[in-house]
Formats: sequence, structure tokens, C-alpha cells
Amino acid sequence: MQFTEFNATDTEKYCLDWFKNFVMQKGMVVGTSIVIAVINVITCTIFEKTVSFERKHTINDETMAQFQRITIIQFINIGVVILLINFDLLDD
Repeated sequence: MQFTEFNATDTEKYCLDWFKNFVMQKGMVVGTSIVIAVINVITCTIFEKTVSFERKHTINDETMAQFQRITIIQFINIGVVILLINFDLLDD
């Protein structure tokens, strides 16, 4: 590896590509977490509002129905988002 002397007039931005890729990667990690959390909150709210329309006989039955739906949707949400993030669209 060859080192060169420091040149104050050099305007080349040597690490710009690396920095852009680094920011994109960290943004995807944080963005994924935020998307998963937002979708889970929205689905929980929707299920809380709609479970009463099923006319279950007991509150326990309503709670169980809501819990089952929330569990399934959260599992699918997390699995699909992670799958899409790890899916390589470019065959480099």
C-alpha cells in the first residue's frame, strides 16, 4: 500500500461513496424497525376496534380472538419485512 504526502489543494472526496453506503445501510436498519413497530400498532388498534363486531359470547372469547389475530399479523409483518430487506434485487 502506497502512502502519499498530504496535499491541501486536493479536493477529491475519497470516502463519499463509503459514507453514502454506510448511511443507507444504517437507515435501512432503523427504518425497518420503525416500519414494523408502526404496522404492529396500527393492526393492534384495528383489531381492538373490530373484534366487538364478531359477537363472541364472552369477553374471554373476544380477547382470545384478538390475541390470535394480532399474533399472526405481527409474525407475518416481521417475517415479510425482514425477507424483503434481505432480498437482493441486484445480482452483483
